[in-house]
Amino acid sequence: MNQIFLGRSFTDIQHLVTQHFNITPEPGFWMAVQQETYTAFISHLKRNPDTFAVLNALSLPYCVASSGSHEKMKLSLGLTGLLPLFENNMFSAAQVVSAKPAPDLFLLAADHVAIKAEHCQLIEDALTGCKAAQAAGMQLLVFNTPASAAFPDVTCNLQALLAILN
Repeated sequence: MNQIFLGRSFTDIQHLVTQHFNITPEPGFWMAVQQETYTAFISHLKRNPDTFAVLNALSLPYCVASSGSHEKMKLSLGLTGLLPLFENNMFSAAQVVSAKPAPDLFLLAADHVAIKAEHCQLIEDALTGCKAAQAAGMQLLVFNTPASAAFPDVTCNLQALLAILN
């Protein structure tokens, strides 16, 4: 399930479910899935001081380029206390024609911060995003994820991430 859906846009997930399982969910199903996701976020997402340490140590521009909607990013980043660090630098798959694994979203973000793709250091947690980073020609760090199996040479944990970024 992670390999198929993790890191995909909600629209892509809906299409993949229809194609992969050859079903059309009942009306209201996707709205319920989205509500359950948001409820799980509210229950489980917490502030992580180590994440602040990593971000505060950065002297270069950074942003979020997510397959999620702006609404979802605002919720998750707000719950973790990170929203003020990204408020003006959030990019959603809804802003591009082709979502991950296409490179479009990452290239949009790189363009916004005026950094060439090959000079971007991308931190990714999903195989779909790893493929998008490679397609964009960006440097890749895979962070704490099942995608690590496909990219074992770039896997790191949060402490290692800070050391690499420094």
